[in-house]
Amino acid sequence: MPVPKLIRNFSTPAIIALLVNSINMAIDRIFIAKGVDTLAISAVTVAFGLYLIMQSLAQLIGSGAGANLSIALGKNDNERAKKIVGTSFVLSLTLSLLIVVLGIIFLKPVLYLYGANSGNIDYAVEYSTYFLVGSVFFVISQSMNSIIRSMGFAKRAFINFFVAILVNIILDPIFIFVLDLGVGGAALALVIANLVSAALTLQFLFKNITSTMLHHKYMRFYLDEVKQILSVGFSGFIGQISLSLVSLVFNRVSYEYGGNTGLAAYGVIYTIAMLVYMPIIGLGQGIQPIIGYSYGHAAIDRVKETMKYAISTFCFFASLCSC
Repeated sequence: MPVPKLIRNFSTPAIIALLVNSINMAIDRIFIAKGVDTLAISAVTVAFGLYLIMQSLAQLIGSGAGANLSIALGKNDNERAKKIVGTSFVLSLTLSLLIVVLGIIFLKPVLYLYGANSGNIDYAVEYSTYFLVGSVFFVISQSMNSIIRSMGFAKRAFINFFVAILVNIILDPIFIFVLDLGVGGAALALVIANLVSAALTLQFLFKNITSTMLHHKYMRFYLDEVKQILSVGFSGFIGQISLSLVSLVFNRVSYEYGGNTGLAAYGVIYTIAMLVYMPIIGLGQGIQPIIGYSYGHAAIDRVKETMKYAISTFCFFASLCSC
């Protein structure tokens, strides 16, 4: 298949899923603003720093495992591919549980660090507690969907995300307006949505008829694979952690000059800004399995062609955004 068409087939589902997720986050904030108040929006903005930390963990595992899996599949090394899938699942579960425990223990200090204050700390704790408890599902969903995408099932990964987004959109108004659960209801809706996504992801991986299905025999730490996953995924991890640190700085500056209203406004602006750069991230997710598989298959010319096409597309989209 020609590289441009292959990139479109892999990137389009990822781009749509990320855009819909950004729209979903915007809708989420609208419901919170209407059902609770501006303080709740500022609290969710503060808690978003924790969301980015958990996303960086998922990026660490997902991007590292996805790249290594694509290379293994390109070499037809099915045994190593199974080890990567099994290790990724155990790593996702273990590290996310560790972060959850540490997050709950140090929740208030972390929230204050990210810009919480006496006016919104109660909302921030309520939202963050729900999110942290359910963030295991979030990390598993995010990291293992990267595995599915690297297997070549980009559309299935999109379905797993899209169903979760629909669940969140449906449950948000029910929990906030009908059951009057407030900001905690919004977080609970997000947790259930992530649970649904994780369930769909694992259901596919356990029943996957290909040679790279998730099997209990391979659900363990293979130290060589752990090293490869973490070393390759580290750059993506640093990128996401940097976004979290940027969020920390902007939260504090926004509160310093605009109070909780300024903090809430920054949260809204950031959500809208996500719509701009999500297509670039989606394109990056789409080319990763193509490059990995081609490299594993020693098709270096195809790797170069993919990179050239992707870079030209990146530049074209960036120029459009700057107009």
